[in-house]
Amino acid sequence: MAQVIVTEEGPAPWVRWLAIPAAFLIIISAFLAIQTESRTDYLERLQVERAQAERFDDVDASRIILQTEDGAVELSLDGEEVQGRGSDGSIVTLRPDPNGDIIGFRITEDGTFEPVRVGDDVEGATLIVPNDSGGFDLVQPDGSRLTLESDGEGGLLAFDEDGEPIPIRPDGEGGYALGDGLTARESDIEIRPGQVDDQGNPIPFDNNTGPSRGPNWRNIGIIFLAFLGLALAAWWFFAMRPKETVYVPPTTTPTGPHFGRSPSAWEMFEAYLSELAAHPDPTQAIRHAYAYAEQGMGRLQPRDPEQTPQEWYQTVAAADPEVARLLWPLTERYSAIRFGNHVASDAERHAALQELRMIVHGACADTMAPA
Repeated sequence: MAQVIVTEEGPAPWVRWLAIPAAFLIIISAFLAIQTESRTDYLERLQVERAQAERFDDVDASRIILQTEDGAVELSLDGEEVQGRGSDGSIVTLRPDPNGDIIGFRITEDGTFEPVRVGDDVEGATLIVPNDSGGFDLVQPDGSRLTLESDGEGGLLAFDEDGEPIPIRPDGEGGYALGDGLTARESDIEIRPGQVDDQGNPIPFDNNTGPSRGPNWRNIGIIFLAFLGLALAAWWFFAMRPKETVYVPPTTTPTGPHFGRSPSAWEMFEAYLSELAAHPDPTQAIRHAYAYAEQGMGRLQPRDPEQTPQEWYQTVAAADPEVARLLWPLTERYSAIRFGNHVASDAERHAALQELRMIVHGACADTMAPA
């Protein structure tokens, strides 16, 4: 019957299992790194955002605080486009959607812009709908529209739904009433601490703008290294497993009674020793060598199954001290393996095979030595 023999123990189990936390660490590090901008992307974004901020704060642009029932935002109209600055300091450009999917922008309670798409529920909402004239239509909850545009001097112009100019009514607090729950006043918001760089330039937080130079090779490199690290971790985990070898014991094992002056019997014995010399596990080879001696031959009587190796040796010593002297080294070697869990080396295996050869020749020397 085939035997499964461990021929290589590998490192300690806890060392091998380090591959799993290492793999998780690689994945997490790669994820965090990919979320981080490269320096080139950061500088490009910063340049675009500064240009946005300068355009937003242009003295000729009409800057207002638009207060709705939902929230308040800051708008800047320069006659070409509408820009909005939310409460978080981020600047976005509000443009008509050429695809017609986005019909306007809703102002949220936290002072940011939320795009409204075709089919969204807009009941009771106030919408900002950018137009092609660089202004926007203010759509009120009742469906009425008011168009606001820059006058080019920092002021506002208002038009009704028919495009006729209409005056903007003062609201008594330095602003203008635009409708129920809608007011506009000149912007006096200052950049809050933490929103300017060392030179005092505004640093908004809109990450969705800016030119692109193509693939982010830094992130691509990180992904490649992450996969390489995972591959190495998988290799370590599987390569460091204990190796298993399926070994089928030799079928040419000669037994003691076959020894005599027939050269074939001794050739079979030497062939068996060659098979043990080629055995993948030196420890198992020594076990087989000792099991061969246990069969007995010539002046060496076989071991009783009830006897321990030491008891068998003592029985042999009492009957034939010379054969016992030859048997003793192999007995000690086998005992260390059987009872001491000793793992034999290749050199020990070759020594054991030589000891078995001496035992067989010594036990059969008187009457059954080879011709």
